[in-house]
Amino acid sequence: MDIALKSMEIDALKEIANVGGGHAIESLSTVFKQKVNLGLPGISFISLKDPNILKRYQDLIMLFSKVDGTRFYCDMAMSFTKESFYKIRKEIFHEENVEFTEVDKEWIKVVGLNIINSYLLALNNFLSVDFKVKESKIFLGDSEDFVKVIMDKESVSDSALIIKVDYRVSNTNINGDFELFFMPNELELFLILLKERFGI
Repeated sequence: MDIALKSMEIDALKEIANVGGGHAIESLSTVFKQKVNLGLPGISFISLKDPNILKRYQDLIMLFSKVDGTRFYCDMAMSFTKESFYKIRKEIFHEENVEFTEVDKEWIKVVGLNIINSYLLALNNFLSVDFKVKESKIFLGDSEDFVKVIMDKESVSDSALIIKVDYRVSNTNINGDFELFFMPNELELFLILLKERFGI
């Protein structure tokens, strides 16, 4: 079930992506020692059973985190395209192996958590909330497992709202996304928070 969003609510949700993403790319620029550019945020409802959604996440290397917002829960992902991660591996680890190693996974976990926490810290300051990462998991293109984790909630819906913004590292072909996922019941609670904070 999709929730009908007002134009002011859509603008507020996009601003969430700008605030969180803007802080996260500062951390990313430190990792890559290059400027990182943020794209335009987008808001969309998706069906988690849509084959096209599964196909999209098959092309991503992702750290996915369940987030506790005290009054509600959401999920967040920081991802690279597979092609981007191969370039990262070559530049940082000087490796061109096809198989992912434990070193790769540890790097994704450490860097990904740092970036996600930077994103959430900005939201904590902006919204006066206390977002905390509860648990995280790495997904290496295993999209069906990824969708199962998102739907592991007390929700009867198979749809989710995604607040997405992409990033691109200057002078490289490295790119990816920051995404916040809200199931409809959690989105309603989050919109109440936005209304309390900004009167939308």
